[in-house]
Amino acid sequence: MRGFVNWRGWAYRRLVLRDRAREYDAALRVITGFRPGDEGVLLDALIRHARDRVPFYRDEPAYAGVSSATFSSAPLLTRATVREEESRLTSTDASARGAQHRFTTGSTGEPLGFLVDREAAVWQRAVDDRYLADYLGLDPLATRRVVLWAYPGKAATWNRRQQISHLLTRSRVVNISRGLHPVEVCDLLAGYRPALLKGYAHSLFVLARAFRDSRLRPPRIPFVVTTAERLTAAMRAEMAEVFGADVRSLYGTREHGPMAGECGHGRMHVFPFANRVEVVRDDGRPVEPGSTGRVAVTGLHNHSMPLLRYVLGDQAQAGGVEPCPCGRANPVLGEVCGRMGEHIVRPDGVLMDYESYIQKLEREPWVREFRLEQHTVDEFSIVFTSGTDCPPEAPAAYAELFSRLQGVPCRVAFHRVDEIPRGRGGKHAYVRSAVFERMNRDWYDVVS
Repeated sequence: MRGFVNWRGWAYRRLVLRDRAREYDAALRVITGFRPGDEGVLLDALIRHARDRVPFYRDEPAYAGVSSATFSSAPLLTRATVREEESRLTSTDASARGAQHRFTTGSTGEPLGFLVDREAAVWQRAVDDRYLADYLGLDPLATRRVVLWAYPGKAATWNRRQQISHLLTRSRVVNISRGLHPVEVCDLLAGYRPALLKGYAHSLFVLARAFRDSRLRPPRIPFVVTTAERLTAAMRAEMAEVFGADVRSLYGTREHGPMAGECGHGRMHVFPFANRVEVVRDDGRPVEPGSTGRVAVTGLHNHSMPLLRYVLGDQAQAGGVEPCPCGRANPVLGEVCGRMGEHIVRPDGVLMDYESYIQKLEREPWVREFRLEQHTVDEFSIVFTSGTDCPPEAPAAYAELFSRLQGVPCRVAFHRVDEIPRGRGGKHAYVRSAVFERMNRDWYDVVS
């Protein structure tokens, strides 16, 4: 990889990767030489380890005969089960593998604890770097970048190892958990002139709108990579116009790291050398290509806490079988339709993608941020931030729109607020459906 033959690469290995440098190099070699059949080899090794070393899988009869060939018959693993069975899902050799405890937050803010071992952490870094190199043509070390991320509770300073990592990877990191300040970010972008701007999709969208509305002029940025939240068409168009950028989406989670990344032809390619990603029905069977289902993920390198067929709470379309024009052989996902809780429920029980409901809101000049809340099948609230109240005709106009989408007369109330709180993970939820939560208590346990 470029950048690992100069002083910056040498320093990065010695001061940041340290004793993990060999594991990092090994991961890059696997990625470079990966063939379609290799995923099954990695998966079989993980399954054997899970049955031998992890009490949960060892004691559950449903996993007795599971292999890569029969994996689609294995049970789905929900967040509720992970929370209840955390100790039994922990491998007996987790300590020897250098496992560290992390957490992600559910829709209610209740933390979900899990372990990530040394090998898995190295793989997450390697996959992220490989995406930059192979998909964007950027050197993971030499490329100037600005990263907007939420670090709740993070002190004002980074530890020494983090500071060295930021220096060597030419990264400027903005902690948006303390607030997003467009003027400061614009000054940073103008002075640093990064080739890459990366961050939460919604935060980058809000930043782009703030630049446009305040007539701030950020420099052209070749690439914008959004992650952690859904990237809608309106958000992509706004960022492309304001930043003059090629806007890409990187799909990942705290538990598994990067799982899929967008190529230059707009296809979301799965990273099968790191994770097995499935789109399944409620009963766990795979959906047909082009059909929508739940996303279930198996991290192939986290042996300290293997999560086999772990249901994220997302919905996505299964990719087709036709090859991508980019020439990559990696399987593709269709549209990632968003979190299960970010759907609107119609009176007939059909889950509606929320983008049809918010497209108009995203373009309203008097709206800065918003959240759509569904209370019943015919009653909605729109909470928004703005310098002015909503126009008097807005409630009736949106009631007409929602009535047409829902198929029944609807009521829509607007509430202007000073701030819309984010989840503990710093993410913004566009939609909260109390109807869906009541219908799907067991399933509605997603990252927010």
